[in-house]
Amino acid sequence: LPEPAEEAADYVAPSSPEEQLIADIWAEVLGVPRVGLGDDFFALGGHSVLAAKVRMRLQAAFGVDLPLPVLFQTTTVAALAAVVHTEIEAELAGMSEQELLDSLSEEASA
Repeated sequence: LPEPAEEAADYVAPSSPEEQLIADIWAEVLGVPRVGLGDDFFALGGHSVLAAKVRMRLQAAFGVDLPLPVLFQTTTVAALAAVVHTEIEAELAGMSEQELLDSLSEEASA
């Protein structure tokens, strides 16, 4: 096992809200105390059933419906955050101005 000091040196904290939320979801699902940007989901003990749980939580948190294979291809927080960001941007780009306004007013009233 690596020395604790070496492990701490390798840890890179999430820097954006998306990265932090994904790291928090992974930590909870995997039962680990923290997850860094470069940590690999499967190296931390992840498997297909846990990936499905992560997918559901990502959908609830971000409103994106990622295909399960995406989670097998983007195995770090940094990579997954980039995919989530791209999906959100694509969804917003496809909305009309009225749909955007309706969505914002729904969020404000919630």
